[in-house]
Amino acid sequence: MSDLAIILNARYRTLVNAARSVKRESRLKVGFISLFALCFWAGLFEGFREAFYYIGKVPGFENIMTSLVFSLFFMSLLIMLVFSNAVLIYGSLYRSSEVDFLLTLPVRQESIFLYKFIETVFYSSWAFIYLGVPVILAFGVNRGGPWYFYPSALVMFCVFVVIPAAVGSIISMLLVSFVPKSRFKAILTVVVVVFFIGIFVAMRHFSTPTAYALGYSDLSKLLNRVSFSQNPLLPSQWLSKGVLSLAKAEPKWALFYLTVILSNSLFLTVIAEAASRRLFWRSFSRSRSGAARKPIGKGHVLNLVIRKLFFFLPMEIRLFLAKDLRVFLRDRLQWSQFLIFFGVLGIYIANIRTLPYDLRIEQARSGISLLNLAATCLVLSTFTGRFIFPLLSLEGRNFWVLGLAPIKRSRILYGKFCFAFFGSLVVSEILIALSDYMLGFPLSMWLGHAVLVLSICAGLAAISVGLGARYPNLKEDNPAKIVAGFGGTLNLIVSMLYIALMVATIGVPSHMAFAQREMHPAFYMKAMTFLLVISAGVGALTSVYFLNIGRAEFEKMEF
Repeated sequence: MSDLAIILNARYRTLVNAARSVKRESRLKVGFISLFALCFWAGLFEGFREAFYYIGKVPGFENIMTSLVFSLFFMSLLIMLVFSNAVLIYGSLYRSSEVDFLLTLPVRQESIFLYKFIETVFYSSWAFIYLGVPVILAFGVNRGGPWYFYPSALVMFCVFVVIPAAVGSIISMLLVSFVPKSRFKAILTVVVVVFFIGIFVAMRHFSTPTAYALGYSDLSKLLNRVSFSQNPLLPSQWLSKGVLSLAKAEPKWALFYLTVILSNSLFLTVIAEAASRRLFWRSFSRSRSGAARKPIGKGHVLNLVIRKLFFFLPMEIRLFLAKDLRVFLRDRLQWSQFLIFFGVLGIYIANIRTLPYDLRIEQARSGISLLNLAATCLVLSTFTGRFIFPLLSLEGRNFWVLGLAPIKRSRILYGKFCFAFFGSLVVSEILIALSDYMLGFPLSMWLGHAVLVLSICAGLAAISVGLGARYPNLKEDNPAKIVAGFGGTLNLIVSMLYIALMVATIGVPSHMAFAQREMHPAFYMKAMTFLLVISAGVGALTSVYFLNIGRAEFEKMEF
C-alpha cells in the first residue's frame, strides 16, 4: 500500500469507531438531530418547489429565469466554498498537531497534503451537498425530469466541490509561503476591505429604487446586469448547464458538462498536489518561525480597558475575558471571518434605502425590519456556533492548567459566557439600531428591538458555552472539526430553534402591536411592555438553564 492509502485507511478506521460511538449516545438526542435535519431539508425542498412553480408561471421567461437562478446560486456557492476551503486547509495543514506527527514519519509531504485535502473537501462540502440536494429535487419534481436526473445531478455536485477545494488550497499555500507574518494581517485586512467595497458597489449597481414592480423591461435590465454569472469559463456555469441539460432529457450535453467538470477537478487537484511538493514544506516552516514582534504595552492597555470597562464583574472573570479577547484578536482567521459575517449584513442594512423596496408602505417597513432582525440573529448563531462553542475544547492538552488554577470552575465558564455575550451584543445592537434608523422607526421600537436582541444574545451565548462544556472535544485542535461533531450540530439546532421561538413569539407580536399603535395607543404601550418583560425573562431563564448544564459537567470533569 502507498503511504497515502495507509493514512486514509487509518482515518477510515477512526471514522468507523466514531460512527460506532454514536450508538452509545442517547437515542433521544440522535433522534432529535435527525428529525430536525429532515424537517429542515423538507422545508427547503418545499420552499424551492414553490419558487420554481412561481417561475414557471412567467410566460416566455421560464427557461431564462431558471438559468439565471442556477447561475447566481452556484456562483455564490463557488465563491463561498473557495474561501471556506482556504480557511480549512490553513487550519488543517499549519495548525494541526497531527501534521507535526505525520512529518516525523517516512511519509511524502504530498501524501500528507492530499490526505488533508480530502479531509477538507469532506468537511467544507457536506453542507453544500446537503443544501443543494433539495434544490435539485424540487427542480426535478417541478420540471418532471427523467429518472436519471437525480443520481446524475448528485454525481455532478460531488465532482464540482473538488474545484473550489483545489483553488482554496493553492491560495492558502501561496499566502503562507510568500506573505511574511508581519504583513499577513495587513494584506488580509486589505482583502477584507476590498471584499466589502465590492459588495457595496454590487448592491449599488443592482439596486433599482424607482421600480417597485418587476416588468419585462426591468427583467431585461436585470439579466444584463447579472450576465457575468453566466460566463462560460466559470465552473458554476458548467454545473448549471449540466443540471439544466439533465432536466431537458439531453444526456449527451449533460455528459459533456460532467466530463468538463471532472477533467477540471482532476487537473486542479494535480496542480494542487504538484504545488504542495514545492510549497508545503516551505510554507510549513514559515508558519512555525519568524513570528511578528509583539508591540510593547499592548497587552497592558487591553487589560486596563477590560478592568475599567467591566468593573462590575469579578476580577477572575475579567482576566478570562481579556485572555479570550486577546486570543481572538491574534487569530487572523477568526476576526476576518467575523468581519465578513457581520460586514456583509451591515453593508446591506446601510443600503436599505437604495434597494427596490417601497418604504412608504408601513407593512413593507415592518416586514423588512422583522426580516433584518431574524437575519442578524441567524448570523449571530453562526458566530456563536463557529467561535464560542469550541472555546473550551480548544484549550486541549492544556486543560489541566484550568483544573489546577485556584479559581472556581464556574468562574471560568462565566468568563467564556461574558466574552460571547458582550462581543455579540455590541455588534448586534449596532446593526439593529442602524436598521431601525434607516427604516425610520420610533424610539419605542428601537427599545423593543434592543431588549429582544439582548435576550437573544444572552441565550445564544449561554447555549454555546453550556453545550460546549457539556460536549467538549479536547483531542481536536481544528475548530471546524469540533463544530462538525455531535455537540456542534446539537448546538446549531438548539440555537436556531431558540431564535425561531423568540422571533415568532416576541418579534412578530411586537410588530403586530406596532401596526395598531395609532388606533390603540394604550394597548400598544401595554403590549410592548408585556412583550419586553417576557423577552427578558425568557432570555434569563435560557441563560441560567444552559449555563447550569455546562457548569454541572465542567465541575466533575477529570483532567
